[in-house]
Amino acid sequence: MLLFIGTQELIIVGIVILVLFGSKEIPNIVKGYKEVKKVKDDITTDIVKETKIIKDIKDLSNTLKK
Repeated sequence: MLLFIGTQELIIVGIVILVLFGSKEIPNIVKGYKEVKKVKDDITTDIVKETKIIKDIKDLSNTLKK
């Protein structure tokens, strides 16, 4: 939800991060963010697959009851 974040705010946040962590730590932060995003995507994919399996089982169960 980045509707209310403009360019100036992003620049200020970038400067604050640079001051707090230093230029040597920023690549590690980005790497960590990418790893978290990958794990989130993997979990989302697993949830979608499991939901489809559950739906298929429910449909099969309903078919067998008829």
